Amino acid sequence: MKNKNLQIILEELKSANYDSYLCTTFALKEDLEKIAAIFLLQSELMKISDLTEEDMIGMIRLTWWQENLEEVFTKNKAAKHHLLESILSFKNEVNFPLLDHSFPSFEKDFAEEKKFQNKEELEEYIF
Repeated sequence: MKNKNLQIILEELKSANYDSYLCTTFALKEDLEKIAAIFLLQSELMKISDLTEEDMIGMIRLTWWQENLEEVFTKNKAAKHHLLESILSFKNEVNFPLLDHSFPSFEKDFAEEKKFQNKEELEEYIF
């Protein structure tokens, strides 16, 4: 494997989410980096709320990802980070508005109260 970013992504994915890592073993060689990067990004975003004890720190981490992904998709620039560099290489194949739409859901994880008045509010939080 020649791609250093891919090596790092696969190692991190294997450690963070072994089930997703196993799924990548079924990917076509030309799609491996794309699939592994998306799985790792999902894992990175999900672990923010799992590992962060203070809401403000969680929001800062989430904002960092959102702003850096926006740089990738709108300005064709990636911060020196293996996952962002990888996503930059296939950014035209990702629906960024849909990805960007998911950030408010992650932000709700840091809401002080998660009391839902009806089923629609709960579904909005989940999806």
